[in-house]
Amino acid sequence: MRIFILCTALLSISLLTSAQTIIWGGPGDPNSEFDGGLNDWTAEGIFCSQGASSNNAAWEHSTTGQSVGGFSSDDRIMSPSFNNGVALFDSDWLDNGGDPNNFNGGVCPVLHRGELISPVMNFSGHSTVILRFNQFFRWYLGPNNSETEPPSSVHVSNNGGNSWTKFVVNEDVEFDEFTPADDVVTLDISNIAANQSNVRIKFVFEGDAYFWMIDDVYVLGGEVENDLSMDLHYFHPTARYIPQAYQDAEEFPFSARISNDGGNDISNAFLKVQIINNNQQEMWADSMALDPISSGTSGRVEIADFTYLPQGLTPGLYVMRYTVYQPGIEDATPGNNTRTSTFFITNNSFWQSADPIGYIGSGFDEDAMWGWGSFFITSPNTQESFNVSSIEATFAGQTSAGDLNGQMAEAYLMEVTSFDVGSAGTTIDDGMTNIVVGLGERSLSAADDFEFIEFDIEGLNGESGFVLDNGTPYKVMLVVDERVLIGYDDDFVNVPLNLGDGDNASANIFYDGEFAGFSYVGEMPYIKLNLRLVTTADEKPLPESAIKVFPNPAEHYTNVQFDMENATDVTITLADMNGRVLWYNNWSGIQRDLIPIDLSRLSAGQYIIRVASGMGTSTKTITVTK
Repeated sequence: MRIFILCTALLSISLLTSAQTIIWGGPGDPNSEFDGGLNDWTAEGIFCSQGASSNNAAWEHSTTGQSVGGFSSDDRIMSPSFNNGVALFDSDWLDNGGDPNNFNGGVCPVLHRGELISPVMNFSGHSTVILRFNQFFRWYLGPNNSETEPPSSVHVSNNGGNSWTKFVVNEDVEFDEFTPADDVVTLDISNIAANQSNVRIKFVFEGDAYFWMIDDVYVLGGEVENDLSMDLHYFHPTARYIPQAYQDAEEFPFSARISNDGGNDISNAFLKVQIINNNQQEMWADSMALDPISSGTSGRVEIADFTYLPQGLTPGLYVMRYTVYQPGIEDATPGNNTRTSTFFITNNSFWQSADPIGYIGSGFDEDAMWGWGSFFITSPNTQESFNVSSIEATFAGQTSAGDLNGQMAEAYLMEVTSFDVGSAGTTIDDGMTNIVVGLGERSLSAADDFEFIEFDIEGLNGESGFVLDNGTPYKVMLVVDERVLIGYDDDFVNVPLNLGDGDNASANIFYDGEFAGFSYVGEMPYIKLNLRLVTTADEKPLPESAIKVFPNPAEHYTNVQFDMENATDVTITLADMNGRVLWYNNWSGIQRDLIPIDLSRLSAGQYIIRVASGMGTSTKTITVTK
């Protein structure tokens, strides 16, 4: 199963070390930039499956730098000269013609092989030859249906193409994952091409999905002295979508895998992490010195004491940017020194991913139930009590919508009493790490295919919903039949394995009665908790003079004016008249403060504004006019 989640810039001399020069191609060279076409490069189709003509397995010139396959997204390569065209092998499109339901129905079904061959290059007098190119790459299967060898390779010949030496590239890219859109590859081909006058290079795609885009191909002479690269960065937070009120529930630790691809041993490298908002403002940053990295080595950088606790972030998109660098020293390929992940602060929604882009498949045992789950951590600073009234999720049939007919889906809400990264317990309710505190069941039908559906949650004693214990971690497992797919967000998010106590895995797999012994990398299910106020009654009311809400009626905003006897921590909740939570947030040290509440997205009608504190509560009704 397949799951798919600038202006022109010239290559400046800062991309080269002092010992390097460009010996083939360069900025402005049409053959380097694929400006207007493939130019002197030759595209050869080698084979297609299903009896299709091998000529269809072709690299092509793309003016958009985007795949148009049925499982690809709108992401484009971000090479310096992408706007004048790139070379593209669009495996996804060749297989399905852009229709995700048209497996093997395109002009060149997978597996297939296509080659892009350079013109002859003369490197006489050059004892060091370094191939450098920009790429954007995602893969599903490599040669011979391999999940371990990627379908991307570079071949080099020093006799005009009579014989070739193969270099597999992208071996660090996990199965069904992708490179950054601005990825830069450097490859030392000196042992084949140095001092040779009849050199050719070819890019070969051999396998199954999704695409390989190539641009800005240069050949450099001289030694690459300083060349750090960030191979992987890890997204540690439990959820990508975090309620504003829960943002201080969990610290973000950081780690990455960094390589030294240059000739120099490096002893003065740093890892910097920045949190940047959607307006490109830096909200937080810190850095730390790395241990020395020998030439030609790579390794995981674990940072136990380098953390970030979100505080004061308003709802919106945030970028977590990792950068490896040497102060005052220019890197040979700075394009691969930075990687990013995104997370969101939300008004209220507490879910693990955005709208589902793809679907997670199960195994092949049709008699075994299986599941997919995510973790949620509640803030210990919340003064209000919330009830999980329902859980929202998405499902689809594995082969057709009819697969859903009569299938039973279950949603388990579990309290996690002891975190064990990876498995988080042995069974759904083992009494040691997982205790079921709420359950929802729903029979699926074809009408539920690719739709958002809700599970009403019942507590163990049959009560409606379950009251969250603030400061406690929970896990939600969706358990379904093998033929049912669970929706997920396939943005590049990965979680390292075996981090130890206190670092929480973001996803769990349950299959045939037990949890998998690992946390899953790269895919997170769409699971959303819908909350309600436990009560709107003020059993311990605050003095009437302590809380004022004005203006009321209001159109776009209102204010909560505090006049408290002592400074206290408060939670303000905005809900509809049925108690369904629309927004809430926590504040500390409130005494005589004015807090504005945004009402601009609400329809006209009546709503609840409720203040909760250790000293009591105050519940008021506000009228919104439009």
